[in-house]
Amino acid sequence: MLCGCLTSKSVEQMVALAKMVEDKVDVFEVRLDYLEKLKHLKKLSEINKPLIVTCMPKWEGGRFELGEDERLKLLSLCLEFSEYVTYELRSKKTSIEKLVQQASQEGVKLILASHDFERTPSPKEICETVDCSLDLGADIAKVAYHPKTHSDVVDLLSVLNHYPKGKVIALSMGAVGRISRILAPSLGSPLTYAKIGGSQAAGQGQYDVEELAEIRKLLRW
Repeated sequence: MLCGCLTSKSVEQMVALAKMVEDKVDVFEVRLDYLEKLKHLKKLSEINKPLIVTCMPKWEGGRFELGEDERLKLLSLCLEFSEYVTYELRSKKTSIEKLVQQASQEGVKLILASHDFERTPSPKEICETVDCSLDLGADIAKVAYHPKTHSDVVDLLSVLNHYPKGKVIALSMGAVGRISRILAPSLGSPLTYAKIGGSQAAGQGQYDVEELAEIRKLLRW
């Protein structure tokens, strides 16, 4: 799936931006941590594509600065109109367990994510991280790392061979890792992220939705 990242400052802007490109994408990631005011969230249900609701904390490379309880409460409020919710593997285990239960009750799939903006672990370490996410109740594990060489990108993508198709989102960040955003869907990753027009990229090295939509036509994933 092609996922467009919504990083606008207001809910209204997110909805308007989504409607502009909804024919190009399969799902939208709503970055709640980019919002200046956390109000009128239910208006996001006006977006006519499945939603991944995310509120990335500052300690994981995001912008949300409030506490864990506030973040969990915010995500919980959005479960009723979302198909997926992303939460960080480094969060408190009790918070993860609570969200696993809430997401299951609402029929929402849980993505547990692990980011490292400095390096790419070994394939063995990556598999251990994926296994940990799945063991904790994640429907999908997300691993996103910074590569120093193209070998790091190959190491990350090789992990996809060890899991059923659709269970692991794998991506390498930055210029060196950009190719992973094209190749990963062909290797079993359920989605790849893209920025929308002139909006701010939610991750280092993201392609534009328009670019990836054309690439997808050529590669047929």
